[in-house]
Amino acid sequence: MGFWMLPNSTDAETFKVAATVPQPLIMVVENDLPTRTNLRWALKTQGYSFLEASSAEVALALLSENPRFIIVDLDLPDIQGDDLLRMLRGHNDFIPSSQPTI
Repeated sequence: MGFWMLPNSTDAETFKVAATVPQPLIMVVENDLPTRTNLRWALKTQGYSFLEASSAEVALALLSENPRFIIVDLDLPDIQGDDLLRMLRGHNDFIPSSQPTI
């Protein structure tokens, strides 16, 4: 939970330092509540900070939080996920062209 293995390292102090490195902020764009809940649980148990959006409109409003990764449902209620991805890529102030999206 929040720890990761460093190559050839068994020193407890090394693990302690590694666990204090801040995790990247992840935005989950998913309209299905059970799916969003499962993703929230999975991210939280791994120590990630995350944002949740149930629509493209909310996702666009949350861009100012500067998420490092974005997970997008392809079937959103207001627009299709691939259209949202194109819109996210158009916000160069927030989302670099190398922004990882799933």
